[in-house]
Amino acid sequence: MKTCLIGVDGLLGREWIEALKNLNHHIIGLGPSPSPQSKLANFIDKYHALDLSSSSDDDLKAIFSNERPINIIFNAGVDAKPGSGQEALTSYPLESWKEIFEINVFGLVKVLNAAATNQFRPKNVIVIGSMYSEKSPNPSLYSHYGEKGLTKHPAYSSSKHAALGIVKQYASHYAAQGMVINMLSPGAVYSGQDELFVEKISEKIPMKRLVSPSELQSILKFLLEENTYATGQNFVLDGGMNLW
Repeated sequence: MKTCLIGVDGLLGREWIEALKNLNHHIIGLGPSPSPQSKLANFIDKYHALDLSSSSDDDLKAIFSNERPINIIFNAGVDAKPGSGQEALTSYPLESWKEIFEINVFGLVKVLNAAATNQFRPKNVIVIGSMYSEKSPNPSLYSHYGEKGLTKHPAYSSSKHAALGIVKQYASHYAAQGMVINMLSPGAVYSGQDELFVEKISEKIPMKRLVSPSELQSILKFLLEENTYATGQNFVLDGGMNLW
């Protein structure tokens, strides 16, 4: 089975490649770098360098037409640049909002438009979201950063909320045409965060721990190979954090 993974680098990119490899999928990678930086890049069968912030629907459509993937995983996404944190929500410049929305929202729209209007429409699209697709970042989690504490960039949560709305509407429109679209939203993924952050966020999670990246592979397997009826849904894996 052929799967196009958009956004192959980073922490979760490695996990999705590992999961696809275990499922014996033919992996088509797509990303802005000339070549993938992932440690599992040798398992990518083919790679296309394409920057979603400057590409057109036709660029994506040409790739989808040539490769004909059965599945598309939208793992592309950006947060605030390192070192750009602000104490107040109002201090984030509008330009930084645009940079985040360019990939997280408009990039997703480009992918879905190209997929939905292509002659060889994929059967399955999985959008990687976030626990912040349905809630606001708690400021207490970031209060120990800097002299007065930092706030999470509001564009990140806003963009994930917008992405979920896009998933729901596109899923409802294209379900009858055989295209299933869902969101997979990890909670706090352990990736070497500082000890105090881990302690504070663990207290807000009923399971009292962050999720290991490898624990996300089972739900991806379900969405890729076992799901027959769910569409337009947000599968949140946050250890119950959204319950409180």
